Amino acid sequence: MGSLVLSKEVPGTPEAVFDTIADPASWESWFSIHRSYVRRPPERLSKGATLVSRVVVLGMDNEFEWTVEEFDEPHQIVLLGSGTSGVRSEFTYWLRPTETGTNVTVGGVFTGPLITTVLSSVLERHGHDELGHTLDRLAALPVFDRH
Repeated sequence: MGSLVLSKEVPGTPEAVFDTIADPASWESWFSIHRSYVRRPPERLSKGATLVSRVVVLGMDNEFEWTVEEFDEPHQIVLLGSGTSGVRSEFTYWLRPTETGTNVTVGGVFTGPLITTVLSSVLERHGHDELGHTLDRLAALPVFDRH
């Protein structure tokens, strides 16, 4: 099993950031491992919603089915993912208002029969980098008001 957590200040309100994360059409703009959808996703996430996407991790293409486990607007979204070869992941987005925008904390956990101790360590390092790119891209989106 591997895990990672990373936080970043994003210049939008918690509502605006939450709406962006909950909009699958926006993922290609900020979610760094996301490549495409296998099936048409819902227009907006909601508790129990599912979507199937192609992701690239460590240069390998994988198909993941995501289920929205928690949807507490505008505070938290939990996505459970199930990929090929029994790989499972959980991504939690926590949003907290700040004086200048929103603190976004993302936590990820991944498990599966192929996730050895060595691979877990590699995935944690790679995941930390990708999560950093994801949060940087999210913070840079032009939809957030930067007064």
